Amino acid sequence: MKAIVYSFLPVVLLSATSFGQGIKIVSEASNSVTIEVIPDSIAADTIKSAGQSCLQLYFKGGLSGNNSAGTFMSSFIPVLLGLFSRNVRIRVLQSDYESVEMLPPPRSLSVRSVPESQKVTRFVSFNQPYDLRRHIVSLIKVHPYSYDSTTGTYEMLKKIVFQVTSVGSNVTMENVATDPLLSNALVNYSQVKDAVISRPSALFKTTAITSSVLATGTWYKIAVYQNGIYKLTYDQLKKAGVPVGSIQLNTIRMFNNGGEMLPTDPTAPRPNDLVENAIYVYD
Repeated sequence: MKAIVYSFLPVVLLSATSFGQGIKIVSEASNSVTIEVIPDSIAADTIKSAGQSCLQLYFKGGLSGNNSAGTFMSSFIPVLLGLFSRNVRIRVLQSDYESVEMLPPPRSLSVRSVPESQKVTRFVSFNQPYDLRRHIVSLIKVHPYSYDSTTGTYEMLKKIVFQVTSVGSNVTMENVATDPLLSNALVNYSQVKDAVISRPSALFKTTAITSSVLATGTWYKIAVYQNGIYKLTYDQLKKAGVPVGSIQLNTIRMFNNGGEMLPTDPTAPRPNDLVENAIYVYD
């Protein structure tokens, strides 16, 4: 039997983070925050994995993951923090744990599908800071236990206190409206609420046009359904009602913006008027 391991991305925390249980802010400074986490075990099941009896531990608010070597299944308590910089330093100030001997956790038989988190201690790791809804955030993973396969011993975390410091600054302070999603996801949202990434000036830069090409001339619409080179004859235009007998050949022009969707990137360049297409007129 193959074991299927589900990897959870940080974005799922936006709708389901419950940091009121066992997670609290000890103190805040201008560029740092100190967090206390007390793991709360809720269940322990004996399961079979690769024909071996294993112990599956469950913790309140915990998510599934792998241990640092990617060999044993583990759990972690997610702590999503807002930062002032993409350069972060994490220091463990206190860790209380006890050693116990129990069955091993189940092994992971799947290939890791997400990048390895950076390890701070055996109880704490973190994902590299990333941008989320104009804020810089990092997912701190508190591992409620560490298993030593050579001794068959668990180190069960009772309490941990760690400090997260933003080194430098990649944000600006603005008076922004409360973000209902981040306010329920970031443990320290009140601290970083107004610390946002500056919007690129090009995002809101527009070039006003004083006159469109549509303002002058007589216009006819021609439908095109496939890519390619099209030929319009004298008879076709005349049949469509175009007064070809009175049109000067050097005045015929064609405009089209490609019939494509607008780019998803709001900073990507886009035409603000119809674009002239190359044509060949043969008499």
